[in-house]
Amino acid sequence: MSDAPLSKSPSRPVPAVVNALRIMKALSRADRPLNLTEIAQETGVAFATALNILRTLEADAMVSTPAGTKTYQLGLGLLQLAQSVPNPDPEAALRERMKQIATEFDCLTALWHITRSRVILRERALADRPLRLDLQVTQRMPVYLGAIGRIVAARRGVAREALRREFEALRWEDPVSFDRYWLEIGEAAARGYAIDAGHLYKGVYVVASVACNAAGEPVAGLSAIALSGSLDPARLTRLGEALRDACQTAGASSP
Repeated sequence: MSDAPLSKSPSRPVPAVVNALRIMKALSRADRPLNLTEIAQETGVAFATALNILRTLEADAMVSTPAGTKTYQLGLGLLQLAQSVPNPDPEAALRERMKQIATEFDCLTALWHITRSRVILRERALADRPLRLDLQVTQRMPVYLGAIGRIVAARRGVAREALRREFEALRWEDPVSFDRYWLEIGEAAARGYAIDAGHLYKGVYVVASVACNAAGEPVAGLSAIALSGSLDPARLTRLGEALRDACQTAGASSP
């Protein structure tokens, strides 16, 4: 008998899987739910085959039928699957967004690598404008300092007394009380981003959010830095939401 390895036969697409993917892609492109005839015409899948596939997908919530209609749309089961997809490099995903956020909100953005005890600056991005803010950002700092520290503490769920011990070693240009700091951690947990209103750096607002791994541990962070008064409350909220959304997309799990 020959010792030569057996050659693999060319892989053959499974027709049922191919047709199911065609149907789901057609639903994803549509701007409204589609009926069975439209799905069959759009995908080239036979009417009866499309119906059987749709019933199978609906049983697992991959597609759904709006109440009172005979139409189909993508279902929440797909969202649950997508949330389980790991992102091997959240910093790379955040790097793509940081320049856009810097330009959109006319601020400085910073990308952070998060360890157990410190955050380490990876890079900065400046607004793509002739006149733009540029500040020297600390290269590394204690993990619970500033806006990034508040949201890290919120995501880790650090107990109050344990955090108080960490807080005593933190240094601020304009000191904040622990009670206020603790309150702002609760606010950060609720909205998905934290704000430091001139405490870390006097006269400077810092907004931050973090991307977490599958275990819920913060691994990367994105912060935006702007002069106090340069962002009205509504714009500050939009900035925080932009950072939060970028981090949710980059992370393996959502808050």
